[in-house]
Amino acid sequence: MKPSRAAAGVGAALAAVLAVALAGLVVRDRAGSDGAAVAPPAGSVPLPLVSDLGPVVGAQLLDATSGWALTASRLAWTDAGGASWRTITPKEAGGLDLLTAFFLDPRTGWLVAADLPDDGSPAELTAFRTVDGGASWRRSTVGAVSVQRSEDGTGPTNLSFVDGRHGWLRVTSRLPGQHAEDETGTLLRTSDGGRNWERLPDASTPGAVRFVTRQRGWQSWVDGLRETRDGGRTWAVVPRPAALGSGRRPGFAGLPTMLAGGAGFVPVLVDHRDRGLTFEAGFAETRDGGATWSVHRLAPGRSERYPTMAVAGSGTLLVLSGDQQTLASSDDHGRTWMTRRSGLAGHGFTATYGMTFRDATSGWLLSAFLGGCASDCDSKGAVVGTRSAGRSWAVVFADEG
Repeated sequence: MKPSRAAAGVGAALAAVLAVALAGLVVRDRAGSDGAAVAPPAGSVPLPLVSDLGPVVGAQLLDATSGWALTASRLAWTDAGGASWRTITPKEAGGLDLLTAFFLDPRTGWLVAADLPDDGSPAELTAFRTVDGGASWRRSTVGAVSVQRSEDGTGPTNLSFVDGRHGWLRVTSRLPGQHAEDETGTLLRTSDGGRNWERLPDASTPGAVRFVTRQRGWQSWVDGLRETRDGGRTWAVVPRPAALGSGRRPGFAGLPTMLAGGAGFVPVLVDHRDRGLTFEAGFAETRDGGATWSVHRLAPGRSERYPTMAVAGSGTLLVLSGDQQTLASSDDHGRTWMTRRSGLAGHGFTATYGMTFRDATSGWLLSAFLGGCASDCDSKGAVVGTRSAGRSWAVVFADEG
């Protein structure tokens, strides 16, 4: 029997949250700074939420109505903003463990799956590609990779594509009995839409990756942010932003969201240990394409639990407090913040693992919740949506399988 994707303990959950691709919308120029032209769809290219939380392990909000949700055995699609769903899982993926997915637009997407052995030995990964919104899929072999299997669940694994041909697959490799610090990052790249995959040198950390051109990308892990300028072959540490008042120096806590003209934002975190561990969160801003980063002001408030952060397609910055009581937003790059009640408290949502907002009012959370339990109170995964800037939320997808 394959191990379940159970929610991890506090320490492991923090590592997992820092490793996932925190949600955001990326607006890319027609040509990257390295001169390699990319051809994303018009407007913006959204990035997925991905977690090792079961049974829902990933979700992606593409536009006002379109998006997907992924479980270990099902890829579901909505054209109604989450009001209704249909299954688009490739027939050839039946019986396989579905690991991660990514869509550039409502028609072009990828799915990675494998038949994972219980002993942690390498598994043959299979990639599926669709250009008609999941009506049909083409299958290709990725290669044999050891995928993390432990008491903390499977993954995390993530995909990042900059156009219909150039993409990267990152797999966290950890054998049973190993700890988080023993994990390694296996990185593969395709330049033909997923038909063939090239294994790159193992990344220095197992963290999630995000690319913005064929050469430029970042990787996030618990110890900071790294950057590549050669398509993932080599990585360099990105210096932390300058200290704030009182000597508080924020650390990177996610992946950059790059906007047009060299502007962008990346989540940052300050931890305080004076009266027990508490967190402050915010964003560092760049105006030179990520060469330098600075923090104007953190979102108000502290929390004993890890906050969730996102950059909306409109440029609004959002921070959901770790206790889920408040949602702070900024429309001036983090110089001033407005805080309101989140509408999540008291509804059984025990944790959040990623957040994406299409604009300042409409967004999704990948969350854990206690679903009407009596004696069995294990957390379940769910996609939770809002159309009221976070004042109220509703479960839009929760798989019972």
